[in-house]
Amino acid sequence: MEQRYFFVIKFLPKHADPELLSGRSISVLHGFIKTNEIINNSIGISFPKWSDDSIGMAIAFISTDRECLCGLSYQPYFTYMKKEGFFDISQITEVPCEVNELRFVRNSAIDKSFLKSKNKRLKRSERRAREANREYNPVAREDRIFDHFHSIPMSSKGTERDFVLQIQQKTCDIVRMDNQFNSYGFATNDKWLGSVPDLRDTLLF
Repeated sequence: MEQRYFFVIKFLPKHADPELLSGRSISVLHGFIKTNEIINNSIGISFPKWSDDSIGMAIAFISTDRECLCGLSYQPYFTYMKKEGFFDISQITEVPCEVNELRFVRNSAIDKSFLKSKNKRLKRSERRAREANREYNPVAREDRIFDHFHSIPMSSKGTERDFVLQIQQKTCDIVRMDNQFNSYGFATNDKWLGSVPDLRDTLLF
């Protein structure tokens, strides 16, 4: 298996919002990928301090391309946050050979379970029924039950709209790395199946 590398960003302020800072860090990755097509969705994200209560005060970036990670680690936002004492950024380090694998999955289906999303779908269905001159009879469905997840707030520069990434942590039996992450660094339930190392025991600080 090709050697993997990682670096970790630790959020230093005691009362920081880890979900908010993670969202801004993910936005940096997203922009970095969009302006460097050669990266080709090969950077994954891990949360070494993930728990039931919080996404944790650290975020890690993993790739087989060390130079790519180096370029990401020196992005202006990260450099500024480190200079101001808000972030501690580790050196780029080899992933140990014997570590467990995880998948951090963006589950878009969770979005659809929220009231705002449901109302949008109902209005869309009602409009389609009206345009087709047929009676509109919405059918009530039971809410789905999802495994534990954390919500990460995001902002789109393209659409200038806020949205949320619903992220779940899942175990994985095999390493899946090459070009297996979406443009936010996550796996999904269908197209992107990338895994990342469990870094809880390999933190550098």
